[in-house]
This record gives sequence, structure tokens and C-alpha cells, in this order.
Amino acid sequence: MKRLWGLSIAIGWLFLSAPVGAEMPAEQMFRLAYGLQQNHNFSLARTQWDKFIQAYPQNVRAGDAQYLWAESWYTQGDYVRAAEGFRRVLEQYPQSQYLPEARYRLARCLFQSERYVEAGRELRAFLMGYAENYLTPEAWYWLGESRYRQGNYTAASQDFACVVERFPQHELAPIALYSEGRAYYDRARAEAQGNSLTGAGRSVFEQADALLAGFNQQFPQSSLVADTLYYRAETLVVLERYPQALSLYDELYKRFPHHALAPYAVYGRGIVHLLQEDPVGADKEFRQLIDAYPTHAVIPLARLRLGQALARQEKFQPAVEELMTVAVRYPESPFVPRALYTAGWCRMRENKDNEAINLFQRLLDAEPSQDLAAQALFLVGNAFYRLERYDSAGKAYRDLYGDYPDSVWAPAAMYWAGWCEFQLGKPDAALSEFERLLKNFPEHALAAEAHLRVGDAYFRLEKMTEARRE
Repeated sequence: MKRLWGLSIAIGWLFLSAPVGAEMPAEQMFRLAYGLQQNHNFSLARTQWDKFIQAYPQNVRAGDAQYLWAESWYTQGDYVRAAEGFRRVLEQYPQSQYLPEARYRLARCLFQSERYVEAGRELRAFLMGYAENYLTPEAWYWLGESRYRQGNYTAASQDFACVVERFPQHELAPIALYSEGRAYYDRARAEAQGNSLTGAGRSVFEQADALLAGFNQQFPQSSLVADTLYYRAETLVVLERYPQALSLYDELYKRFPHHALAPYAVYGRGIVHLLQEDPVGADKEFRQLIDAYPTHAVIPLARLRLGQALARQEKFQPAVEELMTVAVRYPESPFVPRALYTAGWCRMRENKDNEAINLFQRLLDAEPSQDLAAQALFLVGNAFYRLERYDSAGKAYRDLYGDYPDSVWAPAAMYWAGWCEFQLGKPDAALSEFERLLKNFPEHALAAEAHLRVGDAYFRLEKMTEARRE
């Protein structure tokens, strides 16, 4: 309070000391604005900076005033106005002592505005012009973050490594080491997306694990330890080192039960048990997760996995109950289609084909992914076939290969559509289905069987020459 009272007296004195109608001396005006800014009175400070720049545009400190004007907006989180101010420093005041800071701050404003390409460009310009500046370590770090946000994980990891190796004592070095590990991890995940893990891909995951493990050893008290445990565990799952992954998930959950990643650690343990063909262990983990974090965002997915674990134990009724909980309680969840599919599969295993068909139809009405829709249509066809409703079965199979001609299920759908026509006493229609399979998928595993069925169709049509040829 005394400090603010003293500042008020000083400000009042500055105003009273200037003659009426006279401009306040430049140095006094600068100090007034600076004092206001130091006391976080940003609006008044900006007013004084504007007055200073207007009154003394050629003053050696005009560029400094412009920089501090922009800095006040930056401190208040208005990165658009701050960026405008920092640009003016760069463009209009090339002699300002704050020129390096202005370029760096401009880059940070662009980063905060999610303009990562432009932020990276400004940071590279800063590093080219000020390689030995006190802000250089931060510039390297934020260049890495800019590239990371663009998905350029390789370049990002190199930028983070620069901070770790060149500035090991800097306060950003620990987080740069963590970020380097994350960049390797995300690079490996991106490169492995939809592909089997190659030797090169495994090497990148190994590097991620080594960096994250090194972080934990060097900075055991860091606030990022929980994050590091989690991503190490995720990495080890990909590398199929399941016991080590379970241990790290467990350590995260026990040491940091209130951390944002703790629920995902329990979920990860459940997934590892499923990967190890241990549905009983998975059952236990998913139930623990549901009990410990009943309102967490991961619960719909946990209930889906619990239903799958129960289905693998052939506990079909409780599995369906759990899966339908997903559909009923979380109707907007993206996991509803998979829950309906698995519930339908369970009903088919129980020979409750009509219930299965209803569940698959609900799934199809929910507009699932193409792959899941094709699978569902195939099982709808199978269920109708088992019910001896061959017209309906054939329609499901035809819908499958008509709507999803590139699906892995399309050849089998053509094959069974042919059998439906046989069962309906239509060998000519059956012949068309089998020939469609041979025309579109001549190398498929069912092709040899389709040739036999073509011969069978010709035989039923009493075309013996064609039948013998097949």
C-alpha cells in the first residue's frame, strides 16, 4: 500500500511540476509510463506511451516506448495487439535496444495465436540475427514447439536437442529433454499409423523410451514425471514389452492418483491384459477404472473394453449389458457403433440371431465407419442365412459389396450371396454371384471354391459342357 501511495504522490508531482500548457519533459514522461507499467496499471501506461511517442517521435527512446506498449498487451494476453506493436518496433525503430526482444516476442505472439508457420519463421530469423542472445535458448525451444505443433517431429526433436546439449543449465533444458522424447514418440506413432512396426520404426520408439527414461533419472522431482511414466508405458506397449509397461502404468497410478493421466494409466493396464490374452485381468482393471473415476471422459471407452473382455470370457449376457450401457448412457459417444457391433456379435454367439440383426441395424443407422458397416452387413447376412431367410441374407450381402466394393468383406459377401441364390433355387442368379467374385477377385482365397460353385450352377442348369470345364 505504501508503495502505491508513494507512486501516486510521484505521479501527482510529475504532473504538478510541469507548467500549465507545457509538455512534460521526455525523461519524466517515460519514467511515468514505466512506473505505471511496473505496477501493472497497463491501460494508463499505454496512454502515456502513446503520448510519449506522439510528443517525441524522434527521441532515442521512442522505439523503447513502442516496445513497452506492445509488452503491456502481451502481459495481458492480447497477442494480436501485442504482435502489431512488436512489428512496429521492427519496422519503424531499427535502432531500438529492444529489437531482439521485439522479434522474439512477435514470434511468441504468433505461436500463442496458433500461427505456427509464421512463428517458426520469426524464430529462425531471430536465431540467425542473435545467435548469442540471452533469449537464444528460449528461441530454440519455441522453434521446436512450433515445428512440433505442425507435426514436423523430426525437426522439433533436433531443436529440443539443441537446448539440451548447448544450454544444459538453462531452466528450459529439463522440459526440452522431455519434449525431445515426446517428439520421438509422436514421430514413431505417426510413421507407424496403419503400418506394421519396422526396424526403423522400432528404433525411433526405442529412442523415445531412452530419452524419457533419461528425463526421469535426471529430474525425479519434476512435475513432468507422471507424463513421462505414461508415455514410456505407451512406448513399451508398442514395443510389446508388456511387463515393463504394466509396471510403469502402475507406478503412475499409485504415485499420482489425482493426475490427469492416472485414469489413462489404469485403462492402459487393461489394454495390456487384453493384448496378453488375459481377459480376466482386463476385466479387473476396467472395473477398477469405472469405480475410481465414474464421471471421467474415458469411461465410455472403458465400458466398451469391459464388454469386450467379458465377451472373450464367453460371459455374453453381462457383456451385452455393459455394451448397451455405452449405447444408452452415452448416445453421442463415438464408441457406440463398436459397442453395438460387439453386442450383436455376442447375440450371434448365443444363437439369438433376431436380436443380433436388430443390434446391427441400430449400428448401421448410426452411420459407422465404412469398415465397421461392412462387417455389420456381413454378420446381418450370416444371421439371416442361419434363420433360413435367404432373400434377406442375399440383400445384406449385396448391399455390402454394392456400398463397400473395396471392403475386405466384399469377396465373401459375393460368395455367400451365391449360396443364397442356390438356397432359393435360382442357379442362374447364383452363377452370376460366383462369376462376379471370380471377375473382381480372381486371386482371393475363395476363388477356387467359387470355381466349384460355378460348375455346380452349370450342372443345375443342365449345361454339362460348361460344368465339366469348371
